[in-house]
Amino acid sequence: MPKARPGFSAGHAPIIFILYIYLTTSNRLRTRVASITYSEDGSDENNYDHASHYTYDVHGNVNTIVQDYQKMIRDHSSLAAQRYKRIAYSYDIVSGNVKQVTYQPGKANRYLHRYEYDGNNRITNVYTSKDTVLWDKEAKYFYYNHGPMA
Repeated sequence: MPKARPGFSAGHAPIIFILYIYLTTSNRLRTRVASITYSEDGSDENNYDHASHYTYDVHGNVNTIVQDYQKMIRDHSSLAAQRYKRIAYSYDIVSGNVKQVTYQPGKANRYLHRYEYDGNNRITNVYTSKDTVLWDKEAKYFYYNHGPMA
């Protein structure tokens, strides 16, 4: 599996590695970004401080982001259970709009955002919940008849 590991740096600024994995159909990556790692000292991609790892659905939408706080564990081993944080996305299959975003699905500290759209695929309402039973309306959007947000 060929990998490219371009690094970008300006002087002594931290280096960010972007990993591309090509032609991997099992994870639906198809030249999409698989991981972004950050390393203060510019070391290799396996010895990073923190990283974001991505998976995609069949339409090319991000369906999961896993945040990996590797440096936190090196510095504070008692926080090992907090190393990974997961964010899951679900989409409307027809419009491609984000229906729901779940932070830490299946965990005690999960938190959900749910989105509603009008017939023109414009976001109209945003709700949040901790339990999927009680939903709080966080935002309501209004639009002019000719299209732009009011």
